Amino acid sequence: MIITVNIENTKIYIGCAEESSGYIYFEDSISTDLNRTSAEYSIIIRQLLELRKTPADDIGGCILSSCVPQITETVKQAMDSVLGRGVIEVGPGIKTGVNIRIDDPTQLGGDMLVAAAAGISEYGGPLCIIILGTAGAMFVLDKNNSFAGCLILPGLKVSIDSLTRTASELPGAALRVPSAIIGKSTVKAMQSGVIYGCAASIDGLLDRIQDELGYKVNTPVITGEFADMIAPLCRHRLNVDPHLMMKGLIIIYNKNKRNQTR
Repeated sequence: MIITVNIENTKIYIGCAEESSGYIYFEDSISTDLNRTSAEYSIIIRQLLELRKTPADDIGGCILSSCVPQITETVKQAMDSVLGRGVIEVGPGIKTGVNIRIDDPTQLGGDMLVAAAAGISEYGGPLCIIILGTAGAMFVLDKNNSFAGCLILPGLKVSIDSLTRTASELPGAALRVPSAIIGKSTVKAMQSGVIYGCAASIDGLLDRIQDELGYKVNTPVITGEFADMIAPLCRHRLNVDPHLMMKGLIIIYNKNKRNQTR
C-alpha cells in the first residue's frame, strides 16, 4: 500500500491505495494550517491511520503534491516521521508521462500536472479537465495527450468572500445552491450569481475552448471540492471524478518509486 498526499490551500487530502492495481482504500482530508509544526501534523496523520485501521508498517511508500510551498517541507517531514521513509514529491525531475506544451513548463502547478497524468490514463485526449477548489482551473489535453494550456479562474469561496469583503452593503453568504437563478433576497442573489455564474462560465468556456481547438473534446472531467455542487448545474455533461488527483499521484508514484529511500 502507498499513501498519497495532495496539499491544497484549504485542505490536505490524504489517501491510501494499492500501488499495483490502483485500488483506493480511503481518502480523507484535514485542514491546511500554516502554523502547525511537523510534529503536530505527524500526530494528526498517525491518528488518521489508526482511525482507518492502517498500520504505518504496512505502508510501502508515499507521494506528495503541493500548491502551498510554505508547508510542503513541514508535511514531508511529518510523513517521513510517520512512515520512516523518504517521500516522493511531484516537481522538477519527476517522471509523469505528460508532454507539456506551454511557454514555461516550470510554471505548471503540481495539481494540474497530477490531474493531467490521471486524465491521460483514465480518459484520454482530447480532453478538458476542470478543477474546482480554492481557485478554479480548466486545462486542455490535445489529440496527442499533450498538456496544451489552461485557464485559471476565481474559486467559489474566493468569489463569495470577495463580494462580502469589497462591497460594504453585502452580507456574508454560505455557499449553497439557491432554488432559483433570480434571487429574492440579497444572500440568495449572491449565491445565485457566484454558483450559477460558475456553471455558466464553465459551459461558455468549454464552447470557446472547442472553437479555438477546432475540434470537440471528450466528455469533460470535473474534480475538486465543489465539483459535486457545480456539475449538475452545467448544461454540458461532465464526468465527476472525486479521486482524479489521487489516481494521478498513484500513476506518478509507480513511474518514480525506485527513487524512494528508506
